[in-house]
Amino acid sequence: MEDDHLDSDCFTIPFKGESEPVDDGLWTGRPQSDLPDGPQLRLRTYQLVWDRLGRQSQKIVQKSYSNLSSEVLNFVLQDSDTPNSFLGFRGEIPTALIIGGTPSTNSLVLENLELCIDDVSNVHASHIRGKECASLTVALRSLVLGFIGGVDISDDENEQATTSKQKQSGAPKLATHDLHLLEAWYAALLNHNDDVPSKLVVLFHDIEAISPSILEDLFYICGLHAERLPFVFIICLSTSPDFLHATLTRSALTNLGISRFHAAASENQFDDIIQGLFFDLSFQPDIMLGPDVLDILFNSCGNRMATLDALTTSLQLLLLEHCSHPLSVFTSDEIEESLEDQEGKPFFTHLRSKLESSIKKFDNDEDEGIRQSIEEALTAGDDASLLNAVEDIRREFDSRVVNFRAAFKLLSRLRTTLRLTRAKKDRSNEFISNACTVLDGKDTENLIRSTIDKIDKLSLTEVRSLLQQVYQFFTQDLPPDIRQEQMTTCSALVLLINEVGLESEEPAEEEERAAKKTAHVDLTRFEDVAALSQRSVMKSKHTDKIKNLLTDYLSEGLRSLHDTPLSEIWCLSARTARSVEHLRNPSIVSSITSALIRPQDYLQCQCCTTGTHTLPDESMVFLRYLDGGKMINVYDWFETFTVSLEKEDRPVIESPPKKGKGSKRSKKDDQNNMGEEDIRKELQARFLRCFHELDLLGFLKHTGRKQDHVMRTVFELNE
Repeated sequence: MEDDHLDSDCFTIPFKGESEPVDDGLWTGRPQSDLPDGPQLRLRTYQLVWDRLGRQSQKIVQKSYSNLSSEVLNFVLQDSDTPNSFLGFRGEIPTALIIGGTPSTNSLVLENLELCIDDVSNVHASHIRGKECASLTVALRSLVLGFIGGVDISDDENEQATTSKQKQSGAPKLATHDLHLLEAWYAALLNHNDDVPSKLVVLFHDIEAISPSILEDLFYICGLHAERLPFVFIICLSTSPDFLHATLTRSALTNLGISRFHAAASENQFDDIIQGLFFDLSFQPDIMLGPDVLDILFNSCGNRMATLDALTTSLQLLLLEHCSHPLSVFTSDEIEESLEDQEGKPFFTHLRSKLESSIKKFDNDEDEGIRQSIEEALTAGDDASLLNAVEDIRREFDSRVVNFRAAFKLLSRLRTTLRLTRAKKDRSNEFISNACTVLDGKDTENLIRSTIDKIDKLSLTEVRSLLQQVYQFFTQDLPPDIRQEQMTTCSALVLLINEVGLESEEPAEEEERAAKKTAHVDLTRFEDVAALSQRSVMKSKHTDKIKNLLTDYLSEGLRSLHDTPLSEIWCLSARTARSVEHLRNPSIVSSITSALIRPQDYLQCQCCTTGTHTLPDESMVFLRYLDGGKMINVYDWFETFTVSLEKEDRPVIESPPKKGKGSKRSKKDDQNNMGEEDIRKELQARFLRCFHELDLLGFLKHTGRKQDHVMRTVFELNE
């Protein structure tokens, strides 16, 4: 501060102390099996995995709200009706009111609108944010400078001429919060664009945070200039749809011509996000959902039409809980590469035990390569061999996940096609139930059989159409890297398509006509019976081949992911889902009472376990509270509290002796009495503090019948 002057506005006081170390790691329930840098590595793993999931989810949500952005943009570009001047009405400002969204979705909608506006000529945007509008002057300045600072309409010569003209005339410059300055800028903009009109779009962010009086004045001032400035307001509400009508006066709302747009999440938005994150072939996440996790997410966020923030928070909690386990460092490829330099014998011992137990999961000869890799790593015994085995298992798991997604997408396509053609009664959305079924793996065969058996009900033309759709799926819908692995299935499909096309040479119209005649065939004629039998045999032969081909492919692709060794590293388990369920829906009463009864579980101190007198005061008062009846005498409650503190060690309090002739008692008696009085006052203060804290938490209810009694509000605690 030696260089600062006393009349300066800001003083700099440098910090010279030592800062406390920041714990930037994730807690684990098994620290004995963790790496030395395990908390930091697992936190980094969580950040890497969630960054990819978060970016992908934002893309999905932006795509789902693209229709809303298009509707609002069309509203901005349309020509507003001019008011009848002979009636004396002032022009209203066209206002798009977007309702039904959340703060996060509203920000995404405004970002999409800003990108769309940037691509359109003669449309300019300015932003008004709630946190920055502390006064009307600040709000007007943000509005004016948002337009003027975003568009350059004058070259250097015009600017110099304007400056010299202002100097010669001596006219004062307009304030940045004056809309007349914006009018002058808009007139220059019209002159620059050859009198082509433009739209001035004002985007309101967090309008609920702006004072209603500021909003009323802002709308009134903008309404005065609406005839010369073509304003268009876009307002996003994350609270009640009637927020403007509830907070603003009717005279302020007369300046706005409101058109409502709904940004509520669609019924299938949960399905779209889950499909885009974990079942999309173009996106490869670092982790997969288990059947129990998907079921819990759907019950909590899908059926109840929860917001997007609730689904995002649930996924984050699931991932955080998953990354609290020591072996979760293998979830991300980037972290897995840095484990070669780590030295942690307990960690690699835990990994070895997991690999030894995972060998029992191999039931067929197709996994012989992975089994051999694990056995070689266990035989070698060094850490590098174990890491190589985990890398091989990860590649096998990624390959299974890719095949699983492709097979599940084909299964969904088949069920949709067959439902549209024949099974018209089954119109329900089966995505979540089918996904849980195939992820679990127990009823996958029944699901495949029930789908494939519907092919028998198709006609020969419909069979040919189904084959073409399946062939298009393998040749066009699959990504190129996956397409190369499915060449065998594609070749078999080509043979079937050619066979069906050659043997059924009659056109579709003739085949349909023949199908209609089948009901009126004369069974007494041998020719009709033979033709009908030949057509039936040909259809049965083709459908059997198609069913066998699709059944083999789906059964191979939809193998349970839990059969892979170490699948708990890359797949969220049911244990993680159950633990997160308690975090999402906690019981507040049981949490508080358990903390008061057993504070040592939260304080992690040894002194609270030696006796009742060593517990915190709140815990001792609450324990006496539980021993009372429905009504508690406050004085008796205080006496039991003092009795529980008799074993507490406290220093001897000595008070100064009194001067003069007063009492005939000795100095020692006076000191003991004064010390007891001071201790009594201290205990009263401590009890009253605990009493008021329990009252604030809602454990007490006061009654007017007895002033010295209170009523309990919590009974029948589950220990």
